[in-house]
Amino acid sequence: MHTPWGPSQHAKTLMDGIIEVSTASHGGIKLDRAKNAQVPDYMRRKGGWYEEDCDWCIPALLWPEAFSFPTPEEAHDNALHTFKTWMPDEAERYLGIILQPGESHVKDERAWKLAHANDYLVLAGYGSWHDKVPHGFVGVFAGRGGRLPNGSYPNDTAWFLVPEDEYKHASRFVIDPSRHQTVQPFD
Repeated sequence: MHTPWGPSQHAKTLMDGIIEVSTASHGGIKLDRAKNAQVPDYMRRKGGWYEEDCDWCIPALLWPEAFSFPTPEEAHDNALHTFKTWMPDEAERYLGIILQPGESHVKDERAWKLAHANDYLVLAGYGSWHDKVPHGFVGVFAGRGGRLPNGSYPNDTAWFLVPEDEYKHASRFVIDPSRHQTVQPFD
């Protein structure tokens, strides 16, 4: 079987119309046309292919009886968690709820970026191993508002030095130009 991830190395029928496939590099769930037509249009994936990292949760929520590992209840809970975490818009619409802070990594990240749209957000960091970064600091390349939706850098960027102890405790980092020293690029 050919898949979006290359030739299938293994295929297992989970139930009529639902096949689990794996390749050398990736895998997922393949729904036949009839099953894929039953998926709400805003959740439906082209060709009936649902990749294994996140999309698998869609067929698992719609046909829980096909997904029973480790138990049907745990499979359902895992699918629901994945759905809310990575597909908050679809989850809110399908479940008829508003996800609260902490229920969706994607939604929380959007809210954080919106709250810091005018701040310098770290795009890259360099430890004191770099010859232009003093011991005890992290050199950072930051952009106003962070990466753009297409992954590119914003127009307004700058380089800063941040104390190492301050930087290492943050999963997301906002530059404070009044406290963090602006430096020349490390190129």
